[in-house]
Amino acid sequence: MSKWTKHKGGKDKALEQRKAYAKINRRVKSKASVEVMKQKDSLKYHFARHCWILSKKGVLSPKGLTWDSLFERKWGTPLRVYVAAEQQRQRGNESVRNIQSDPDLP
Repeated sequence: MSKWTKHKGGKDKALEQRKAYAKINRRVKSKASVEVMKQKDSLKYHFARHCWILSKKGVLSPKGLTWDSLFERKWGTPLRVYVAAEQQRQRGNESVRNIQSDPDLP
């Protein structure tokens, strides 16, 4: 008889453990990715505000570019398009918040 014996079902148990670990890992990654997306959106919003203010003042960036072109280079969207979309989104949020002024409600 051999000293070492193979456990039956060892592969199945290891496979189950790997599946459980992968499931937990997916949950952690999805929560982390949501948080990262929120941070990126916040960074983009605040950078757009900064660029918008400085472009209205006529100040050039340290690289000698306009702030509009710098924003487009960094984020891939023209600053004016992003600002218009953000203003539209905020108007939508205001309409949801201002329910009392809705004439259709009793």
